[in-house]
Amino acid sequence: MSQPFEAIPVAVPLAGISSLLLVVFWLVAARSLPVPGSRSASVARIFCVGAAAAIALVGGSQLIAAASGSVLGVVGPTVGLAVWFVATVLPITASALLIAVSAGVRARIVWSVLLLATLGGDELAEYVLLEPIDSSYDSPPGIGYPGAAGLLLAGIAFAVAAFTAGRRRTAAPGGSDPASGPPRPAQSLSNPFS
Repeated sequence: MSQPFEAIPVAVPLAGISSLLLVVFWLVAARSLPVPGSRSASVARIFCVGAAAAIALVGGSQLIAAASGSVLGVVGPTVGLAVWFVATVLPITASALLIAVSAGVRARIVWSVLLLATLGGDELAEYVLLEPIDSSYDSPPGIGYPGAAGLLLAGIAFAVAAFTAGRRRTAAPGGSDPASGPPRPAQSLSNPFS
């Protein structure tokens, strides 16, 4: 958290907890990548773990600042800007790399929706999108809605991809469903999107 910072009693702890959930998400994404034989998958894994670390730093500082009444966990504007940059660039780069290393169309669509949600949910992008609506506020009305809508769409895309992958696996136990084409190697349970 950068100065000035006001610990809002409910919002800041919820933001910290949601940041820690994103940490779990990025670690699961890193774990679901193919075995470390591919250089591009290894690079994507490094960026996923980096995104998890950067978001853990942000979420941890939010929780510490909320618990200490803004005495701890608050940094100056220069450090805050550097942390914001790293916490924005790493997930965007990780999403782009996951698009590149994904094998299936569904996986590419899911990671693309996540990438767009990350871009649309960035504070600066939201400000630029919403400032023309009403410029009489420091933060225009509607801040948070583009990112929330994007993350909701990403969640729906993940659910649809996982549901259809699971349904396809149960429909053809031998992997020889005539509608899916020639038999494919068994999918990994850790990555239902491949």
